[in-house]
Amino acid sequence: MKKFKIVVLFFLISYLTTPLFAEISILPYKIDSNSSSLKKANLEYSKLLSLAVSIKKQIVVTSPKDFDNDLSYFGISQNRPLTKFKLQNYGESRSIEYILTGTLFKTKNGFLTKSILYSIKEKKVLLKSTQSSSTLYSLATKELKNLLSSFPDKKISQKSKPIDIAFLLDSSYNSNKEMKEIKQSILSISKYLIDRRNIDSEIYLLPYSKNERTNRTFFSKNSILSISKYLKKIKPKGIAQGIDLKKSFKYATQSIKWRRESQKFIFIFCSSKMKDATFMERYAFSAKKKNIKVYAISSNKSFPKNSKNLKKICSITNGKHLYSTYTQTITDTNLTKTYLYLERGRLFTSSNFNKKWENGIFSNIIDLSDYSKSPFHLNENINSEINGQILPHQMISTMENSLTYNILSKNSVKNNIKQISQKLIFNSLKNNKNEETVFAKALVSNKNISIWIPITNKNMLTVFQKKEKNNFNFWIGFNIINNATEIYGIKFYPQIYKIERNYISNLAKANFNKIIKNKDFYINNGLFAKPLWFINVKIEKIMYIDSTKDIRD
Repeated sequence: MKKFKIVVLFFLISYLTTPLFAEISILPYKIDSNSSSLKKANLEYSKLLSLAVSIKKQIVVTSPKDFDNDLSYFGISQNRPLTKFKLQNYGESRSIEYILTGTLFKTKNGFLTKSILYSIKEKKVLLKSTQSSSTLYSLATKELKNLLSSFPDKKISQKSKPIDIAFLLDSSYNSNKEMKEIKQSILSISKYLIDRRNIDSEIYLLPYSKNERTNRTFFSKNSILSISKYLKKIKPKGIAQGIDLKKSFKYATQSIKWRRESQKFIFIFCSSKMKDATFMERYAFSAKKKNIKVYAISSNKSFPKNSKNLKKICSITNGKHLYSTYTQTITDTNLTKTYLYLERGRLFTSSNFNKKWENGIFSNIIDLSDYSKSPFHLNENINSEINGQILPHQMISTMENSLTYNILSKNSVKNNIKQISQKLIFNSLKNNKNEETVFAKALVSNKNISIWIPITNKNMLTVFQKKEKNNFNFWIGFNIINNATEIYGIKFYPQIYKIERNYISNLAKANFNKIIKNKDFYINNGLFAKPLWFINVKIEKIMYIDSTKDIRD
């Protein structure tokens, strides 16, 4: 089966050339002839994709209710040849600018689509794409991102403060062993901000080394795809010294256009010995004036030469500096396992695995010095007293003299860079003061089950008031989150409450009873990174929350 290559024609589809009120029609996909089980899912998949586009993109989506009559009238059928003449005739007659369609396949691991994006104006196929995924939900999300990435997104919800974050990453060869985790850290943080928290995010990437230009800066606004593409281009090479970090830090504090209203972070990944990383305090004080917090992670290669300078600039800006931790497991000829841990140049061993290492060996020690005792049961190897010069791949060779057994096998070295970088950012976001405000609560019912849901903006409150007055059922799209404090262990967050019911695919519909009985499925599946499910509800009651607050409290 030949695979289509994605051909991105930005000069044909761009923010400048896409009409302000452009319309796209998503036609039912052709079904692979060997996949009879897909016949029922076919129309629902195109509706699911239409739903995703209508929620995420600033483009009008043809209502699925118009398909039956239109497709029959223009001689379009999902399993008959779809000619260019038929598409042109359909698009021109209905004033549609773009058509998205393709073929849907069932595979061993899930589903696969071969799709095309066709322009009525250009009279040609603009994009071809092959996507695969384990579920139809994630498949629709992938198609949305890859085929329609050049169409403008709908405005990001302003429930939280916007965020500006600059990642300064050591791109020297010293970061070679850790670059994978560094890139994963940047991607996971970006996905969390943009996809899961839906926060307006401006992200800068500044690689630094002798081989990098100081002004080589990548900028992305709310785009995971562009960040991923740029990270793939960064290849560790050359060396990095303190002057390189200093120049990059200066550029980040002085030249980046930080937004006044945003929450601001500089995140430094350091994998090299920074002997000359001095006189950075002046730029740290400049960052402090702009309310920029500086976080830094030092690998074992960089400790301890640059730790004082990085600690100082983090402290000045009320940020935090951490060291990465490494672990490796060895098995002896008696099949007994020994766990090795390395942090700050200090090597420890244990006969028991402790998952707490992912937070850092010394993470719970407040007044930390280089000679602090480790908090959980580890034995320090005396050979590690060589001023922090042990490298992660040298853990076994460092302790060989003290071994009383032969090593049968060893696994690869792991580090906790991704875990601690996520923790730093996630903890900071807890202090985001612009979190959504609950104006009121609504008691909504569905199939004899009633649940209180939050009303988080005035527009939502107005819509809910009208529905309560008219006593009408209507569809709400919910994010469903685990919450042990709620009566069913789940919290329902209303997100979409003004949408034509014809757009809602049966694949995206649910009810309270099904979700309560099978909450793991609904929390981990559905459209988008933060799954969205639509439930038909009636507003039973609205409870208003008193927003007045005594200033003395």
